[in-house]
Amino acid sequence: MFNGMTMDPELMRLAQEQMSRMSSADFAKIKQQVMANPDLMRMASEGMKNMRPEELRQAAEQLKHTSPEEMTKIGEKMAKASPEEITAMRAHVDAQVTYKINAAQMLKKQGNELHSQGKFNEASKKYLLAKENLKGLPTSQGSSILLACSLNLMSCYLKMKQYDECIIEGSEVLENDAKNVKALYRRGQAYKELGRLEDAVSDLMQAHEVSSDDETIADVLRDARERLAREGVHHMPNGLVIEEITEEVGTSSLANAKDSSAENSVAQSQENTDSSNGQSGPGSWGSATNSESVQALKDDPDTIREKMVLALTISDMIQFLQM
Repeated sequence: MFNGMTMDPELMRLAQEQMSRMSSADFAKIKQQVMANPDLMRMASEGMKNMRPEELRQAAEQLKHTSPEEMTKIGEKMAKASPEEITAMRAHVDAQVTYKINAAQMLKKQGNELHSQGKFNEASKKYLLAKENLKGLPTSQGSSILLACSLNLMSCYLKMKQYDECIIEGSEVLENDAKNVKALYRRGQAYKELGRLEDAVSDLMQAHEVSSDDETIADVLRDARERLAREGVHHMPNGLVIEEITEEVGTSSLANAKDSSAENSVAQSQENTDSSNGQSGPGSWGSATNSESVQALKDDPDTIREKMVLALTISDMIQFLQM
């Protein structure tokens, strides 16, 4: 059942970490319960093949808040489920996810319209509601909307002079997408307004590495560097050219940032705002950990794969029970 599944070392580590919180007896009990239902295992295996790495990571994260006792109870419920109930469960979860994503998309659109009217406080509330709707949804589409809302929030915060909030929002984006040009630029602006000039120049310099032809950002960078020099700090390098993008509300993906400086200008249309292509960058784990996971797969591939499927099956059931 598991031989056709592609295993990522990081994801194997996550599955092992979550399932290792259970005793050998509890794990064996859940394994027996779940694998007694072939329809459930087939659903989990097929679903896993279509999941992106970040979705699998989110599913594993969900298990962190589930006790071994709760996992065992969920395993018992899953083992008793009929094929019809399993299908209904999956359909219900999918419908709820679609509903929440559509609602978030609508809120984002409303926020964009309010932003274009200069109603930044009202717009920020729409983006915050959209982000709340997307909490816990392990889908790439949800991640894309979430990124768009975060970047749009940063724009609102800059307009409202809420620089600390802008920095916090930008830092969250950059944890997952360290080279997101808009997050770097907008956080750099916030740092500059707060007088944290070295931090501002650092962010703007990194933004230049992604989008080197942006002339409007260059003016902001140049001003920050001049102020930094007047204060007696001279160790930052010269000669950067970067473009400003504050007036635009939307996202900039790492994949197309270098080729889209014109689209990132102040004059960018609202239509481009709604087409969000942002993606979160992959998590990072030590090479030693990955090597151990690879070796573990070679030593006992069936057990590792079983843990992955069991973990994801339980995660699915948790999501269903919380709907």
